[in-house]
Amino acid sequence: MELTKVDVDTLRPFLSGLKVRNRFSGEEIPLVLNSAQERVVRRVEEAFRAEEPCRLLLLRDRQVGQSTICLAIMAWLKQALVVACDGDTLDNYAVTLRNMLPHRATAHNRVGEIEMFASKYLGIGREQTYRGAYLSDVDTFSRGMLFTNLTLAAVPRIAGTVVILSGRLRAEIPKWFLRQWEDSEIRATLGADWVRLYLDMGD
Repeated sequence: MELTKVDVDTLRPFLSGLKVRNRFSGEEIPLVLNSAQERVVRRVEEAFRAEEPCRLLLLRDRQVGQSTICLAIMAWLKQALVVACDGDTLDNYAVTLRNMLPHRATAHNRVGEIEMFASKYLGIGREQTYRGAYLSDVDTFSRGMLFTNLTLAAVPRIAGTVVILSGRLRAEIPKWFLRQWEDSEIRATLGADWVRLYLDMGD
């Protein structure tokens, strides 16, 4: 897959035009960034303007809208990979992306150029090249670091690419994920400079 160039100045206009579904009323409403989501967007903008790969490691509380903004960024990139911890979560993500992108063609594991998989599929993406990848709840992945490295190989380490790994703030976080969170030089493991963000609604 040949990667198309993405202009970072189009990110916020793109986000402002998205509709999301209110989880309580079911009503479609415009996407309005909260403080946690704003931090993620700012970091993407900073990396693009510095002409660096954007690599984010997110540790989060529940209900901060993190998956919504990560999916929206993947929608903006178009050529992206989304990996969820299980089939139910993947189905929810597919619904969210279809609401955001109602005019893009859909298939079982695809919305437009965005491909979606559950984490049980070890090694996905190795034959494809993507501009972005979002791996959700990686602290629950049974194959852990091996799976993650195989998947991230599908996103080149070049400017204009975005990779986001997220995990929940839990009592038991697998050692491989915690090591990345605590290690300030993750570069040796994943091959890029990673920015660590803790997201909560108190930001």
